Amino acid sequence: MINRLQTHLRTLLASELGEDFPDLDLRATAGPAILFYQAAVCGEPMDVDEMVERLTKLLFAPAPAVDDFARRAALTPIDPRGHGVR
Repeated sequence: MINRLQTHLRTLLASELGEDFPDLDLRATAGPAILFYQAAVCGEPMDVDEMVERLTKLLFAPAPAVDDFARRAALTPIDPRGHGVR
């Protein structure tokens, strides 16, 4: 059931964002994962309409622009204490 939901969501996302969208598979996985986590792990009741609206905005949002600062930060190794290593 979850696999069918993920496959369906991936198809919807691909039709809007394109098959070559960088985070397509991750986004298709995130939708069902967030629903499962909220319901099964946290045990929190959810407003279905609100959750659908929030997930739709999140999953269909355009990819963020990556500037040079973010690119350098992503490539900077981090030591176990959480500090950047030069």
